[in-house]
Amino acid sequence: MGTSWFCLVTAEMISGQFGIGYYTWQSYTVQQYPQVVIGMLLIGLLGMGSSALVRVAGRRLTPWLANGSRRGLPHDNPTPHAAGRVRLEHVAIKLGEGPHAFTAVRDVNAVIEAGEFVCILSPSGCGRSTLLSALAGHVATSAGHATLDGVHINGPHPERGMVFQPHTLLPWHKTLDNVAFGLKMRGVSKRERHRQARALLERVGLGAFAERYPAQLSGGTQQRAKIARAILNAPRILLMDEPFGALDAQTRAMMQALLLDIWSEHKPTVIFVTHDIDEALFLADRILVMSTSPGTVLESLHVPFARPRERGDTRDLVTEPEFIALKRRCLALLRHPTFSTPSVDDHASANVRFNRPIHTAS
Repeated sequence: MGTSWFCLVTAEMISGQFGIGYYTWQSYTVQQYPQVVIGMLLIGLLGMGSSALVRVAGRRLTPWLANGSRRGLPHDNPTPHAAGRVRLEHVAIKLGEGPHAFTAVRDVNAVIEAGEFVCILSPSGCGRSTLLSALAGHVATSAGHATLDGVHINGPHPERGMVFQPHTLLPWHKTLDNVAFGLKMRGVSKRERHRQARALLERVGLGAFAERYPAQLSGGTQQRAKIARAILNAPRILLMDEPFGALDAQTRAMMQALLLDIWSEHKPTVIFVTHDIDEALFLADRILVMSTSPGTVLESLHVPFARPRERGDTRDLVTEPEFIALKRRCLALLRHPTFSTPSVDDHASANVRFNRPIHTAS
């Protein structure tokens, strides 16, 4: 209301001899105080009305900013209707135009429940990143549709956070401002967004790096900052496109453990693209194995291992017999090029009929 009221009063005061402000001032100079009170009340009522109109117009024109300034950290002030159930129905995606057009993804059907951690596992070039871009709203589907909690995905939205493999931190911003950038776009005050960003940076072990620029950070530290930036916006789903692919083995293991800690605390729906079988089995509740291009879902594999999952000297999940058996199953699926179009039920499991049997034994 303050901005609208200030603009209204300013306009009234410079409107010569015809504005309410002018008559209010004249009444004051001749000590006609009742008229002064009436004039001030009229200006206040006009200011409140114009402020309400501005708020309504803002919600209509920029719906993605609605209630943005009131949303804090996910654990502090959760979104009332946040869920995160994703459904893909006969999704196909074509890229290019004219004679250069090609199908990158074909007939993908899947259901990902709210709070579920799902990995998309596939060979390179199968369209998995294209599918993730469609879920983010960056790429349009050419057939079928994707929905989030029953609402069609037609474009980007803050409720769908995206973490890319390449470094996407803004180089002219410090780590603190990079993490708080989403809140800035939603109109949160500088003091409040910095408070929330500092709190989250401390929780992911980056408190000491808040005032550093991206060029001063290691690859793993930049990835942590990117994950913090996505989490701070309290997304319903977190889309991750091979975020640890460029990291060394030790840093990757550390980042995987950190991601699971963050996910277990905030429980967004996570869709994580990878070509690393060990990574998929360690992170996921379920794995969607995709075929070669044009990509489609070959099979949905449930990962039965209890959480928290361990890696260490005393017990290492990746050496367990069940882990090795599932890894062999994934390898068999990825190596088998011939399959028919999968049929899909409401649980996103594809029943695949292979022309030849798949042998999982080594």
